[in-house]
Amino acid sequence: MTADVWRAQFPNQTAIAQQLLQQATHQWFDMIQLLEGIYKERVYDNPDISDVDLRMHRLTLNGLLHDGENLALINLVLGDQLKQQEEYRQRANEIDAKKADLFKTLIMWHGPIEAQTDIPESFKQAMREVEAGTLEDDDDL
Repeated sequence: MTADVWRAQFPNQTAIAQQLLQQATHQWFDMIQLLEGIYKERVYDNPDISDVDLRMHRLTLNGLLHDGENLALINLVLGDQLKQQEEYRQRANEIDAKKADLFKTLIMWHGPIEAQTDIPESFKQAMREVEAGTLEDDDDL
């Protein structure tokens, strides 16, 4: 009975939830755009990159991935509840596509060397040899 009284006070709660979700999604994409400019300056094009720069990069990428996953999930749940799965699935897919880009960036900058596609295989092999203690000294050649 109490829930019905509260629902009567807020008859447009579904519309409010839809609007809030749409705003949160736009803000998430806007934040990515803002941070990409900061990343370019502080990380990608910074010849004096510091540990703090790298940690902030990793922290904010992980935060964006977390928030994006929440938004995608809420879109799917709300779409099911409203029987508008197709519309909300499309929004979740757009979020997922951006999350994939963010995850790729995270791995490229902070993942294990084997997962980084911009590092030549010859360098990776040399790193494996160093770790195994089998790297031969080229000075004797």
